[in-house]
Amino acid sequence: MSLKEVIEAYADDHGLIFVPKVGKMHNGRQIYGFGRVTVCVDSLNQVVFALEKDGWSAVSLELLLEMNHGHR
Repeated sequence: MSLKEVIEAYADDHGLIFVPKVGKMHNGRQIYGFGRVTVCVDSLNQVVFALEKDGWSAVSLELLLEMNHGHR
């Protein structure tokens, strides 16, 4: 299972949508919506980045869930 598939399944398990944002890229990587959070996936290094006020930050899936619920 790829990292993208893991993220997609995690989103689905928590009632969130994980979809590509058409035509949006960051450093050559596709940008996705994970619920209401904008993310990009570095499959090579197995890292998920979320777009926050001060830029892109590496995040865990649990933190992405918290971000969707407004806890960050």
